Amino acid sequence: MHQIDIANVHTCIGSSTETMTCNSGPCLIEGAWSSWESWGLCSRTCLNGTRNRLRHCRSTDQDQGGLYCPGNHLETSTCNQITCPVEKTCPDNWIVYHSSCYFFDHTATTFANAQRFCHSRNSSMVHIESVEENTFIVNHLQTFSNPGNGWWIGMTDSDVEGTWKWTDTNKLVNYTNWDRSESNDSGVGEDCAVFLRAGGYRWNDFSCLPGNDLYSVICMR
Repeated sequence: MHQIDIANVHTCIGSSTETMTCNSGPCLIEGAWSSWESWGLCSRTCLNGTRNRLRHCRSTDQDQGGLYCPGNHLETSTCNQITCPVEKTCPDNWIVYHSSCYFFDHTATTFANAQRFCHSRNSSMVHIESVEENTFIVNHLQTFSNPGNGWWIGMTDSDVEGTWKWTDTNKLVNYTNWDRSESNDSGVGEDCAVFLRAGGYRWNDFSCLPGNDLYSVICMR
């Protein structure tokens, strides 16, 4: 066996590794989301609607094949979870408004007879609870070619002057639409209210005693 003389071994000239460049193109930047836009309209007014909102991916590299934003661009949420109201069905010749039916009778009569007329039809003389309801009634009265002088309203202050109550419930009247200085009880026993045509269908107080003022009636149920 021959022994190698370590002292006489020569080291190789040059590097044992070589390096070269690669993937020299620009690094792709992951996109960034914009803020969410406002919610859109609800798909239903009641009973489990949905609404959407969007956001947009912002990246200068998208045109060059940049990375898209992680996650969804669309978000969906529930809305209007309330139960849908049951649509009111009214008899023939009655008019529906929201959850009530209205009947407009053109016969001029006393307040007491007007009340009996409505009761015979399983209804009460009209109550007005809001400006919207009052506007609906006035708009309908203005469509009649022969509207008469006025229409009774089912309210009275016969117990305490100036304290108006609904005749069928005895509850206080919370909304009124009096004409100028009305109600002023300027006559004798002006304890009942009327849509007065001469006053642009604003309210006026008149006597509801038998044999006095005669007006048409609006029933509701």
